[in-house]
Amino acid sequence: MSFLEKAFNYKSDVWDIGLIKIAVFAATLLFAKLWPELLSLDWYWYAIVWIAAAIKPFYGIFRNKQ
Repeated sequence: MSFLEKAFNYKSDVWDIGLIKIAVFAATLLFAKLWPELLSLDWYWYAIVWIAAAIKPFYGIFRNKQ
C-alpha cells in the first residue's frame, strides 16, 4: 500500500484533529518568527488567504445533503 493510499484511508479522531491544529498554529508562529516581513503585509492579504482556504470546508458544511 502506498503512502497516498494510507493517507486517504486514514480515519482521524478528535485528538488527532486537535493536535494537527496545534501543530499548524506552532508552525505558523515559527514561520512568522523566522520571516518577519510576512507580518508587514496589509490585512486584506490575510483575508484573501483565509477565504481561499475556507471555501472548500464551508462548501462541504453548507451544501444541501439530500
